[in-house]
Amino acid sequence: MYTSFEDFDKNLFFNESFIHTFYCPLKKISYHNHNFFELVYIVGGKGLHKLDNDVREITAGDYMFMDYSTFHEYEALTDDFAVINCLFLSKVIDKTMSDCRDFNELLKSYNLRLSNFVFKEKTVNRFFRDSDREIGRILQDMCKECGEKRTGYIDYVRSSLIQIIIKTIRQTSVDIKDNYSSPVLKVLNSIEQKYSERLQLSDIANELFISVPYISLKFKEETGITFSEYLKNIRIQKACALLNTTDLKIHIIAEKVGYSDYKRFGNVFREITGVSPGKFRAQSTK
Repeated sequence: MYTSFEDFDKNLFFNESFIHTFYCPLKKISYHNHNFFELVYIVGGKGLHKLDNDVREITAGDYMFMDYSTFHEYEALTDDFAVINCLFLSKVIDKTMSDCRDFNELLKSYNLRLSNFVFKEKTVNRFFRDSDREIGRILQDMCKECGEKRTGYIDYVRSSLIQIIIKTIRQTSVDIKDNYSSPVLKVLNSIEQKYSERLQLSDIANELFISVPYISLKFKEETGITFSEYLKNIRIQKACALLNTTDLKIHIIAEKVGYSDYKRFGNVFREITGVSPGKFRAQSTK
């Protein structure tokens, strides 16, 4: 059973599932927008798509992520023109970002683990090409799951959406570590391996036999932030993962990510995420 737009349960979508995927044959859809994110995938035929002042022909294998409130329209050029739509709210990716209306901001979620990537091209409101139809197969499977609604289907389609996002990001980004000099890369590796310890840049500089001012300047030039800022971000990222996936008490998590001072941990966590560790856990497990 493949779900269609007629099966779209708005109450379920906005209050529980936060995601719905469906098959839709099209003739013409007039200019419109949505109060959710949309992933549209062309599964058959040819059509015209208009977004702002950009009008282009689209064919099977083309797909696009669209932001909230993006105005667009379709017009079929062939009788077999059809799409699969995946509609989703930001909270299906990260419940702590329930007010997010910007796809690029959503990509910064700790749940996506994309902090090591920089984007060469925009990832939203542009068409990508699914040359091997792998994305299409995943979406067809998601469409089937949404139609059958078997136990666990929401988690299934959520994880499938994340898989599509990551596969798409690989087309438009590079691992920033590929662009680092050897000394800075060694600092990054030290942070990744020793973030839970009492780590100072001077210790790493001594291991590398280079001066602290030199590596401090080099690090900021290449990463855009200071060593201490980067270390804080990594520690809080690790803390978010533990809050999401374990029942450890928050003060234990603080120690595991390098903070012996629980109050300091709470302040840094709130500074970076905008919420307290307790609220983050509550929103993530609600």
